[in-house]
Amino acid sequence: EIVADYLADTSILVAAPGCVGSSFNPAMHAADASAGAGMDVRVNIAVAAQSLAEIVGMLNRYASTEARQARLVQLGALRPLACLLNGAGDPVVLRCALEALVHFTMWKDAGILAELGRLELQDHVMPQHGQPAVAGSLRRCVALLGCQEETHAGLAVQLLEQLLEAPELRQQLRRLHALPEILGQLNVPPPGCSRASEKRLWHVLRCCQKMARDHVELRQPMAVYELREYDALGAILRLVDYFHRNARASDLLRACMDTLAQMCMDDECATAMRQQHPEGLNTIGMLMFEVPSGQQADDVQQVTEVQCAAARLLRFLFAVERNRKAFKE
Repeated sequence: EIVADYLADTSILVAAPGCVGSSFNPAMHAADASAGAGMDVRVNIAVAAQSLAEIVGMLNRYASTEARQARLVQLGALRPLACLLNGAGDPVVLRCALEALVHFTMWKDAGILAELGRLELQDHVMPQHGQPAVAGSLRRCVALLGCQEETHAGLAVQLLEQLLEAPELRQQLRRLHALPEILGQLNVPPPGCSRASEKRLWHVLRCCQKMARDHVELRQPMAVYELREYDALGAILRLVDYFHRNARASDLLRACMDTLAQMCMDDECATAMRQQHPEGLNTIGMLMFEVPSGQQADDVQQVTEVQCAAARLLRFLFAVERNRKAFKE
């Protein structure tokens, strides 16, 4: 009952005119300000923002198990969280909404992803019975990828990667024509980039890998071609070339190898990589002979995992069965 009350309060605050989770009317604000009520409006918005942040934080802490998350979904928790994600103008509320949705989707529960997919298809639905309209979470995540606030950008790309576990959400992302914005994040970072920047790149690579999975799982012949159209192949190989001597970037290198291997399950992509990117193949081959920089077990394991990922990629590229005709020639 207490959780249900929290959800009801959240929905009321989101739907309330002028609050941080709803559409804000500048004309109304100007009229209030001219009447001497501008300060009151700003105070009310600040109080609403703090209330929303507290409520979402409570829900996030409560949802510590899959069973509790399922119960919250039954009570309708996802709708107000999706509304907050799309309508919050306050950075604290936005961060709380992102953290809560990341937490809810972390286990990739099919029921939760299905509900978020259903809400996604209700993009721009008109409010009913005091409930706010739902805007697309995918679109909001993509828009936040270029956010100057590093925390928001990191949470947005993590949420996007977890949402793309659902095939229907991957299809919706294609309908939004959002691939260029996502692939635009696959840039070689400046020297001395933070671990947070590397983590964001890891999530972007995972997004690309999941989009490429549709070539096999959904038998979509254009799934990998769409990625290649925006130079995903070249961008990933540039990351491999940049990080291949960085001992601490083993997770990122494995993500690059796994994404390339997934893409190269498409024969045309594998052929393009062999013929158009010989320098990339050379770098991947060098990874096979990488020597651990230290004698610690963790260093050896990380290098070994990168070598295994590189070997798997090369196996896809030069499989005898796939290239039998070329070998005969």
